[in-house]
Amino acid sequence: MEKTGNNNPELLKAVIDILQATLDEALTQKPVYTLRDILPYKTVAELKDLARLSKVAGFSKMKKAELVSALCQALPKPERVKAALSCLGQKQWDFFKKAAGKKQITDNFVFLGGFLLAQEFGLLQAFLNDGNIIFVVPQEIRRVFKDMVQNGTADLIERSILIDGYACAAVNLYGIISLDELAELFNQQNAEITTADELFSVLIQNIDENSDYCFWDEYLVHSDFEEGDFEGVAALEKAIHGKARYIPPKEEFLRYAEPDYYEPTPLTEKLEAFIMSSFAQNEMEALKITDEIVLTCMSEAPIKDVMSVFDKHGIVFQSKGQVEKLTPLLMDVWNNARIWSNKGHTPNEMTDKNGRPILRVLPGSGKKPGRNEPCPCGSGKKYKKCCGRND
Repeated sequence: MEKTGNNNPELLKAVIDILQATLDEALTQKPVYTLRDILPYKTVAELKDLARLSKVAGFSKMKKAELVSALCQALPKPERVKAALSCLGQKQWDFFKKAAGKKQITDNFVFLGGFLLAQEFGLLQAFLNDGNIIFVVPQEIRRVFKDMVQNGTADLIERSILIDGYACAAVNLYGIISLDELAELFNQQNAEITTADELFSVLIQNIDENSDYCFWDEYLVHSDFEEGDFEGVAALEKAIHGKARYIPPKEEFLRYAEPDYYEPTPLTEKLEAFIMSSFAQNEMEALKITDEIVLTCMSEAPIKDVMSVFDKHGIVFQSKGQVEKLTPLLMDVWNNARIWSNKGHTPNEMTDKNGRPILRVLPGSGKKPGRNEPCPCGSGKKYKKCCGRND
């Protein structure tokens, strides 16, 4: 493997920035191991955030010493630890369990997403000492968690987190799914089966203003539908009628719990390479643009929205030739994006009654437009003032 620093300075800088963000969240000192010792090193603002999350009465008027004392009492309460742990995602939960199993662990490669939420809940603390990032679960929290492991509470939390992961993945990949269908999907991939009733009882507790999903009639639906007062649910329900569902293996399916996940393919890599070479973009910027294009295609947005990604990044097409080279690349990505109206299948995977792929066609990919006609790139400008100005 080539060293990143030798050939990809932009990528190396991005990694350094990510690592720096992790370091910024660590206390720069030797680790300490109890809440009484850890909390005084936090700022008053951080302590008040913890107190708010822990529902400490009257915290807004407390001084620092009072906040530390109140939090030492509130944070280790079993019901509070259970509620905080239940808010973690799968990766955060796995990292917490790893850290809780020892007095301290050293991990110089964990990023913010792996631990920050747990730290914000007071479940663990990162330290930077002698060039290493050390994570400590306070002794009081470790004792409570040990009891949870022994009495089965930890198993219930782990199952709740798994169910939440399935719900997030399902709405990100499909848009809508009934609880019966979600239970069937879950049971295909897990030995310990679930029911629609269990799914409802677990998921209803997780719904807040930041949730990826909510309930609508018989469906679990993506929270984006709330913006349109759920009017889009009926249209999507009609579009998916009679179609088979795309169900990847468990590990791949759960990757969709991340809202911006998509499957990298040779087609997306080809688009990224074209953006780098044709528009003088560095590797990280080209990847960012490609990500936005793929996610826009997955949202089934019109082509003008896809093209607006280039506008957003200040990219100007220099000729009709650039557009002609870009168009088939976009068509390939567009027709191999997993979309809600196909129940997660790509257009390229869907066939008509004669077995032919049902592909989406990009507008403007046929004859050369007239000079006063709209430009096929989707900019909204006339062709002569856009891609045709050098013709």
